[in-house]
Parts: sequence; structure tokens; C-alpha cells
Amino acid sequence: MISPEFERRIRDSVDRWNRGDHTLDPEWTHPDVEIHAAAAAFAGTTYRGLEGVERSVADMSEAFDEWQLELHGLEEASPSSGRA
Repeated sequence: MISPEFERRIRDSVDRWNRGDHTLDPEWTHPDVEIHAAAAAFAGTTYRGLEGVERSVADMSEAFDEWQLELHGLEEASPSSGRA
């Protein structure tokens, strides 16, 4: 089960992101973070690491005038589950 504090932190981060602050806290973000975006899949790309996140934001901002994250739910996963 996800702790209320962890959920609040994630929801606050999504809200901040949608207000235009697309930075990630390097102390809170795993250096091997991966973003699997539908648009990137067409190009055979997975964004990896903090530099990959920055590239993902730049690509999305170039492709769309407006875009936001939607959080539909949270699920706890372990590193061995293959889900992030």
C-alpha cells in the first residue's frame, strides 16, 4: 500500500508539472528512470535517465502547444516486478 505522504508527493508533483514546472528532483528521481511514451514508441525510442526526461519534455513541447499529465491511480510496484 502506498503511504499517504508518498501519494501526496506524487500528486503535488503532477500538479506542479501541469503548471509548467517540468523539472524532476534528482534526489527523488532514480537515475535510471525510463519514460515509455506512446509517441516515442513509433520512433522506437525509450527516454532513459534524467537527460532522457529532459529530451522527452522537449520533444512533447515541440510537438504540442499544450499537454498535461493525468494521474488515474497509483499502484505500488517492486523493482523486480518489471513495472515502474
